[in-house]
Amino acid sequence: MNAQILYVTVDSELNSERIAREVLESKLAACVNIIRNVQSLYIENGNIKSSVEYILIIKTVVEKKDQIVKKLIELHPYNTPCILSTNSMSCNKKFYDWLMLQCS
Repeated sequence: MNAQILYVTVDSELNSERIAREVLESKLAACVNIIRNVQSLYIENGNIKSSVEYILIIKTVVEKKDQIVKKLIELHPYNTPCILSTNSMSCNKKFYDWLMLQCS
């Protein structure tokens, strides 16, 4: 019973909500948490840059991983989006059952 968790950064509230709604409506995820106004520091063209981003934590099932990553790349405004995924180490049965129901 492994859930799939994806961590995605986005440039704006509008894009974070648009992407969240799309993956939910497509039944690719059961829940998306949006963490607002995170300061990100990163290297671009050899320089340290800073910007405000939004973090999406997407909860889904392992079977949807390839589909959701493809959809995220399609929807994402960045040329090089951060899409990190990992299987949860464990998941309680009741939550996993809910995930499966929402993603089917």
